Amino acid sequence: WGITEFELYADDECTARLEGQAIASGSWEDTSTLGERVDNSLAKYYSPDNANDGDVSTFWSANCRSTYDSPRATCIPGEEWLGLDIGQANGGMPVEVRCVRVHQSRALQRMCCDPAVALRLDRWNGSSWAETTWRHLPEDSSQPPIVIEGGFVLLGQCPSLTDKLSGMVDGPSPGIWEQRARRQSDTCEVPVSGAIKLLSDQMCQ
Repeated sequence: WGITEFELYADDECTARLEGQAIASGSWEDTSTLGERVDNSLAKYYSPDNANDGDVSTFWSANCRSTYDSPRATCIPGEEWLGLDIGQANGGMPVEVRCVRVHQSRALQRMCCDPAVALRLDRWNGSSWAETTWRHLPEDSSQPPIVIEGGFVLLGQCPSLTDKLSGMVDGPSPGIWEQRARRQSDTCEVPVSGAIKLLSDQMCQ
């Protein structure tokens, strides 16, 4: 799994971009099955900084327990992650992330990459990672507040001809820019009655 570019935004329309330092659970490095470094110079090509440099020809590659001797990847949900440290760039003040843009790598290399079909947006709560949630107040005041979780699905689709013609396919990479806002969460659903169990709220897309 790999990411060429990763962007976080403070608004639902993905226009107010948040700046910060790219961080990750790790990256693909040229190591042997014994953990010995084979070629230290290769590590820089898969650094998390590559996912925040504005260049879709470079990418971050997750470690996924692969090595030089055995490049077969074993990516485990929750174990491989890419993030953005926005605390220092914002003076230490908390920021609510409302939109994500991601360009997944489909590099034709043995180190990387297959795109993820689902992503989860987490936040650092001071001691550990926790799933991002948003509180939504329905227009009907008799309804209780709804908690929308930061889970996004139906990602990693192959670019279509329409995507190419509309400019969604960026640069030499065969990947596509994918955008998800809080209203496109997998859990953006509202219970209405016993007759209709689940119905998309007009605030959801």
